[in-house]
Amino acid sequence: MRRAMIMHAMVVIRTRQTTNYTTKETRTMSKLLRTMMVALLGLVWMTSAQAEILYKAKFGEQTWWILGTIHVGTGDEMRLADSTIEAFLQSDKVWMELTPSEMEQAAMVMMQHGMRSSNFFPSNLEKDTWAALQTQLMAAGIQPAQIVALEPWLLELMMIMQIAAQQGFDAEMGSESQLMARIGDMQGELIGFETAEEQILALIASAAESDQAQIERLLEQLEIGVDQLHDMKDHWVNGNLDALMAIMMEDLEPEQREAMLDQRNLNWMAQLQDYFGTTSGTYFIAVGAGHLGGETGLIPGFEAAGATIENHSSQR
Repeated sequence: MRRAMIMHAMVVIRTRQTTNYTTKETRTMSKLLRTMMVALLGLVWMTSAQAEILYKAKFGEQTWWILGTIHVGTGDEMRLADSTIEAFLQSDKVWMELTPSEMEQAAMVMMQHGMRSSNFFPSNLEKDTWAALQTQLMAAGIQPAQIVALEPWLLELMMIMQIAAQQGFDAEMGSESQLMARIGDMQGELIGFETAEEQILALIASAAESDQAQIERLLEQLEIGVDQLHDMKDHWVNGNLDALMAIMMEDLEPEQREAMLDQRNLNWMAQLQDYFGTTSGTYFIAVGAGHLGGETGLIPGFEAAGATIENHSSQR
């Protein structure tokens, strides 16, 4: 399923302007958005038997722990190893995609960017495409009237999280949630690689050029999404970064990889490089597993900077 998104004939529909939505409808949309944001932003799964994707990088006496996360999980096998939690707590500095304060802002920022007051997307779809989408919405337990004011990229994310929930995946079992539950016990400083605004703008940049193209892409993903979701979980539990990256590289369009992975990876490495080898401290990074591999991934980036890399991922 797309990691970043899981990124003609006119059909005439009757809708109300966003400002005229009933209080109940507005609350329903807000609740769906908040639920999706908790699982998406923090947009990856953990076990006491050490089921995780984890690397150790060394610059002389300086140690970096690099954890590849999955934002939602299912079952006790998804719990992080005690040793990983301890490394998180004892590190001098910890980097994550977003800080807790940015996570709190994420739903509001996403609603600001992800809702329309006019030109609702169903009016830009071919009749058959809108009919197919309505079928998928109903199957996911979402009423079509609830989503017509959303940007299609936001609808894609909402549907992905709704389907994940139906399959038993829960944000509380995601890697970030497990780490955040222990944040009060941290020894060091927590740093965010980006703001909620920057992360959402990356999502927008990865969207298709038209509403029709975005919804077509979504419908294609929904055909294979459930199987991919379970495959990615299994690869994470088995510590198989290469297999997980293979799914993502095949799934994402070039423009999505550029916006959601490559550019962000390069930005993050630029923030880290001034720390490399400067002290004998211990540092910890926790970001989506898809950011570790590939040409611009953090692991190749650390290797290129001269670090010695050890794979501490679970091997099953």
